[in-house]
Amino acid sequence: MRSIAKQYYEKAMRLRQARDVGRADENFRGAKRVYERIIQFFDENSPHIPVAYYFSGRMCHLLRYYACAAANFQTAVEGWPDYRYAGGAQCAVGYCYEAMVKLGEISEAEAQPVIEEAYERVLERYPDCYLADYAALQLGEMNFAGGDFATAEQYYKLFLELAKPGDVRLKMVQARIKELEEMVK
Repeated sequence: MRSIAKQYYEKAMRLRQARDVGRADENFRGAKRVYERIIQFFDENSPHIPVAYYFSGRMCHLLRYYACAAANFQTAVEGWPDYRYAGGAQCAVGYCYEAMVKLGEISEAEAQPVIEEAYERVLERYPDCYLADYAALQLGEMNFAGGDFATAEQYYKLFLELAKPGDVRLKMVQARIKELEEMVK
């Protein structure tokens, strides 16, 4: 069944590259249906279940169904915290809530604690996750916007430790840290 979902996904990505968004979305929905069937069909102890929740979340994300995506990612993280993509799923929860705020689907006040918790958990539980730098940067930005400059600086410095050389965000963060240091003087 997973190979069927993969075929839908690969076709959707080709169609998206060809800018055929409507047909791409049809195929993302097809992949999502297959992953949902896997969730229904297999026992929760099956190794297929965390994969299905994660990739169902990915399909929802690609379809811009952010509440659905966040729920699937959260289920994957809570049920299978050692799953290979659990760190990415945890980060995606925060990202999905950010997207829901931007779309006006949820208030910033309602989303803020969920976003903050999602990114903090990435750094606490999955510090080696490929998205840990993103989580650190987002937490830095949130604290900066909220006026907690000392905490913002800590997260910015963590971002500098986690980011890969050549990351385009490095200069922005270095400038932000310098700005914070000037404010303290």
